[in-house]
Amino acid sequence: DIQNNLEEKITRACAELDFNPIAPRYDIGSLARALKKNDRLVEFIKYRPYDFNKKGFEKDRFGAERYLAFILSSSEQVDIFDIAEAHMVDSLIGIYRQRLYESPADLTENRIKESEKYINEISSKLYALIYGPLSERLAGAEIIYLCPDGALNLIPFEALRAPDESYLIEKNHFSYLSSGRDLLRIKKESPNNKKALIFADPDFDYRPELKEAARPKETLALLTGWSSGPERGNYCLATPFGSLPSSRQEALAVERLLMNGSHYKVSGYFGPEATEEQIKGEKEPPTILHIATHGYFCDFATDTSNESYINPLLGSGLALAGANRLFDMNNKEQVGEDGILTAYEVSNFNLLGTELATLSACETGIGKTINAEGVYGLRRAFQHAGAHSILMSLWKVP
Repeated sequence: DIQNNLEEKITRACAELDFNPIAPRYDIGSLARALKKNDRLVEFIKYRPYDFNKKGFEKDRFGAERYLAFILSSSEQVDIFDIAEAHMVDSLIGIYRQRLYESPADLTENRIKESEKYINEISSKLYALIYGPLSERLAGAEIIYLCPDGALNLIPFEALRAPDESYLIEKNHFSYLSSGRDLLRIKKESPNNKKALIFADPDFDYRPELKEAARPKETLALLTGWSSGPERGNYCLATPFGSLPSSRQEALAVERLLMNGSHYKVSGYFGPEATEEQIKGEKEPPTILHIATHGYFCDFATDTSNESYINPLLGSGLALAGANRLFDMNNKEQVGEDGILTAYEVSNFNLLGTELATLSACETGIGKTINAEGVYGLRRAFQHAGAHSILMSLWKVP
């Protein structure tokens, strides 16, 4: 009774949920009613089949991991598809992503045709494995809501190549969810404040504890190990963040677009102003949030001594002004925030009413993948905070 009372109080206090004391848990009917007539919900599940009749030890009754797909329509019809063994799918996804990472080098060595051909071959195989079996059931769907699992979170379904050599993006409209329950999140009507918040080109060397005159200028040594066009990523936080002046050009272009075309009230923060304190201090959720900086993802799955093993949301984040203080061993008097905005911190934001959050940095769509739980990273954090749509990257961003 105590637990039930607490759950009821918490649910009533949560502004983004539609509390129903009679049916607090959603069923298939609830999900089906959230779909329009020609929409489909596809949930992938990575699981290990269990043989109840097999004799022997408990561990011997489990088979190799496989992927299942469930398709739900507004009529409450559910179709189940046995996709394939997980190692086949995951292996192809690994090759696919690696080839895409390596493809820029092919442009400079005139191997573009061979590279594209090879990537298309892998993409076609992935289509045949994970989408081909579903294609007939999904034909004619207006919006396909996808809930990937496992390594399927790491690919854009839009880029899969169909047998007629078209890409799925040419014929389908996909929307990605962490779970089918996301369909039932009530989008509260928020004031149309037409407010946009932009962070770009942070001064990673910013030291608020130093006087302006004493602050170091751009340190070329910090660019060691980076190319002339550094990527917006720092994956294990092992080296300082290099400056990203081009991200300011990007932000100014976005600013002009919003002010002139859509008449937004834009607040832009650059250089030493692009601080963690600034973004955390915003009292009202912006309609649009655009962040252009370095992103990072550190996989601490094998390091049980690291706190990020316990909370995977600490393993990914964004770098803001002052982030390079992290690498200053002589920094004994840090003032304010550390400049590292983790996914865990983002999950505590209030972004209810934010229609679009753009994370213009390397691999912001990647995080720790937990079977049946989705990806724990920036994507999940911004969704949890209330952002309606999130624009992220599964790749490196020059």
